Amino acid sequence: MNRALPSLALAALLSGCDSGDTGPSRQQIGSVETADGTAEVWDSSTYFYFEQNGSGDATMALLFSAAEDLSCAEVAAAFPYSGTGELGDYDPRPANIPGTCTLTVTDPQWDGELKATLAEGDKTTEATVSLDCFLDGGDWAEGADGWGYAPEELKWNAQPTSFDLDVSGEEGADATWAVELPTLKGKPYGTLEDYAPITGSVSGSGSAAWCADLASSSLFPG
Repeated sequence: MNRALPSLALAALLSGCDSGDTGPSRQQIGSVETADGTAEVWDSSTYFYFEQNGSGDATMALLFSAAEDLSCAEVAAAFPYSGTGELGDYDPRPANIPGTCTLTVTDPQWDGELKATLAEGDKTTEATVSLDCFLDGGDWAEGADGWGYAPEELKWNAQPTSFDLDVSGEEGADATWAVELPTLKGKPYGTLEDYAPITGSVSGSGSAAWCADLASSSLFPG
């Protein structure tokens, strides 16, 4: 992987995030086809956050949801535990719509800009890119513990086998992003199967809004 700068993308902290704020763009940027069904990838609500980590670098997260008008607080609640290990306001349903994938990009060495390329067959990368896909025909149900969940047979995890990432931003301001995921692999959620090639790709560019509420999510186990 070639990295012009040591990390992935986004800007940082200013004030808190107003619970009514939403990401600034809406476009379909990809689709995924699995053995169990299909799902679309949208940037309807796109958020980012970063903070210093224990190694002295900054960790950044960039998140895409197909849900329109998704608030900063709602996207943060899609990640089950806060940095203190408490459940908090966990509710994955608003951010994860059946028939769509949520896309997450994280990087442990953010310095304000990321330019990274992963070639097919290359397994060395600091940045992590993943898709949680809730396939067409699925819906949310209530688990025995009262938490919302998606039936396992209708949820897939996917990862790119190649990518180009270009993200930049400054503290307290919107970040800009360009993401190309031309090839993907995936498997049913919660299985021990190996990842296998699947049909689909992601390609798009736009901006992402700052979301300070992500500081309390499991993406930042401070």
